[in-house]
Amino acid sequence: IYNADSSWTPFMRDGRPGLTFGIDADADIRAEEVHFDPHGTSFRVQKELFRTPFFGKHNVSNVLGAIAVGVHLGLSLSHLAEIFANVPPVPGRLEPVCNDLGIRVLIDY
Repeated sequence: IYNADSSWTPFMRDGRPGLTFGIDADADIRAEEVHFDPHGTSFRVQKELFRTPFFGKHNVSNVLGAIAVGVHLGLSLSHLAEIFANVPPVPGRLEPVCNDLGIRVLIDY
């Protein structure tokens, strides 16, 4: 499984077969329609909608890598979308703090 967005992929792949994933480059598992909002990220892979509580382009890439592993192991995109919809956020990583002030507060350490 190769990150198609990495400049190292052609060197690492060296003609070997395998699944690719990416955001910007053409890939077998490619994120499209990427949207960030205060609750996380959504994107489509081959028309299947994925929603995660994670923020940032780097996390989209991480999720795509995990999706590629799942596909390689025979899981369907719809099943993988269900799994990622229920992944809890990581404590301390852009963790929302509930408050009555109407402001968005995030912990990141």
